[in-house]
Amino acid sequence: MFATESQPVIGIGERGRRWMVSRCLTGWRLEFRDVGDQTATYAGTFGSLESAMAEAAR
Repeated sequence: MFATESQPVIGIGERGRRWMVSRCLTGWRLEFRDVGDQTATYAGTFGSLESAMAEAAR
């Protein structure tokens, strides 16, 4: 998986939940946005892109 600091990684989980991983000062930020949500829900900051994406897939 390759991502640049300016481009977030966006995906949809098996249950239809949308997620986004973006680079931040302290690592990689994971956010979820369910259907009908006005704003994203912060789910944590991770040390690597791989660990953030693993959490998104759970």
